[in-house]
Formats: sequence, C-alpha cells, structure tokens
Amino acid sequence: MTYQTCWIEVLDRGQSEPLNPTYVTRATKLADLDMLSARFSIQTLTRWAASQGAPSRYIDNCWVRVEVSAQQLLEFLTDVSPAPETVIKDIETRISQALRYVIVAEEF
Repeated sequence: MTYQTCWIEVLDRGQSEPLNPTYVTRATKLADLDMLSARFSIQTLTRWAASQGAPSRYIDNCWVRVEVSAQQLLEFLTDVSPAPETVIKDIETRISQALRYVIVAEEF
C-alpha cells in the first residue's frame, strides 16, 4: 500500500535553490496537509504547478517540491480542499504576501 504525506514550508529569504533536496533539513514547516493527502497526488501537484507556471522539482520519483507565492498557495488549497474555507482560514493567518512557500508531496 502507498501512503502519502504533504506539507507547506516557508522559503527562507536567502535560499538560492529552494527546490534543492538539501534545503529540506533547514526549512521551517508552516503546516501539515496530511488531511488533504487523499485529495491529491504527486502528479496532481505537478500538473497544478505546470498550469500555474510554478517551478517544481522531483527529488526522486516519489517526492516533489513546488515553489509558490502566498496567493498561489491559497489558490492551491482552494483547488484541492473539500472545505477550503476551513483549511485556508487557519493557514491564511500565518502567511505573508512578502514570502514564498514550497508545497511538498511525498509517497512512500
């Protein structure tokens, strides 16, 4: 059986390669999205990223990172959540339009 996990990381302002796998050890996790993991897969995330022009990177075939703006993050949550107002309300209070974020999805 395959399990999925997903989360949002805050992108450090000085990070030059946010999609680099070594960044993971230094990232600040903003939120776990495991409650939504049944709603989207790695492929769903990469297709969404491509449609938004958001940079994505496969770390391996079961792990992808997508760099997004705060607005794109809210749009993603609206697109994948069955009750976006609940999910967004919690996260919206903790994000800044001045920062960038990384949506991470992993299957194992």
